[in-house]
Amino acid sequence: MKHPGKGTGLYIEKLPIIITENGVKLSNASEEFANIEDLILHHLYHEGALPCKLALPSEIMAARNIRALQSLAVFEEGKSVGFQNHV
Repeated sequence: MKHPGKGTGLYIEKLPIIITENGVKLSNASEEFANIEDLILHHLYHEGALPCKLALPSEIMAARNIRALQSLAVFEEGKSVGFQNHV
């Protein structure tokens, strides 16, 4: 996770996610969630055990439905393997 930190510049911190008998949790937290989606959703609105709230990229936040999200995933996949649009 990249966040403002306490000093100058950005600070990057690793926060492992632990799988438990009841779901998932951050390694530094006691609160458990049924699944990773619930953990992410919670931390979009609450800091909880994180140093700040999560923020998703604006493209993801602007997606209005699952089809729009899937098109972003396909686009990113194409970029990562070097696909180009040939006309």
